[in-house]
Amino acid sequence: MAQDSAFQYEVLKKSPGVPVILELLGGFLFQTFGIGNIVAGNVGVGLALMFGYWVALFFNILLMFVVIGVVTTPLTWVAFMIMSPMLANAAVERENRKLHRRLHV
Repeated sequence: MAQDSAFQYEVLKKSPGVPVILELLGGFLFQTFGIGNIVAGNVGVGLALMFGYWVALFFNILLMFVVIGVVTTPLTWVAFMIMSPMLANAAVERENRKLHRRLHV
């Protein structure tokens, strides 16, 4: 029985690579963060990242008129490029731990 559940776990567990790559590609290409978190099953956090970044970007564009936006815009982008893949990876690992517990009980 333990061998069956171990095989089942290996087949069902998610890879963290796909959500992390989606986060990075979305950020680089489309200025859209949160897609990888949504794929990882963390829909609320994914939507919060997506809309939160757009709101922050809007305010940074407004800050461009007083020159400080030239500094805050890239800093915001870098912060989201670091934070969103880490959150997506953590979401996948959390889902895999839940699956492991469910199959090995």
